[in-house]
Amino acid sequence: MKTAAALATIILLALGSWGCAFAASSPSPTPHAVTGSYENCSSCHEDGSQGAPRTDHPRKADCTSCHHPAKQ
Repeated sequence: MKTAAALATIILLALGSWGCAFAASSPSPTPHAVTGSYENCSSCHEDGSQGAPRTDHPRKADCTSCHHPAKQ
């Protein structure tokens, strides 16, 4: 039972990390440095605090798998 749950988690994480590659449009660049930590990003983007756009997609393990800082 634990093995099946662990395998399902690994598969879902792998598919989630490829999700942005198959998106209809490319993810928006960020106007600031990106750490990749969901907790750091969600502190503003879950509720739109500090003027941050709210996220409209499911939680990802690593924001930098899709989002990158805009070229300055």
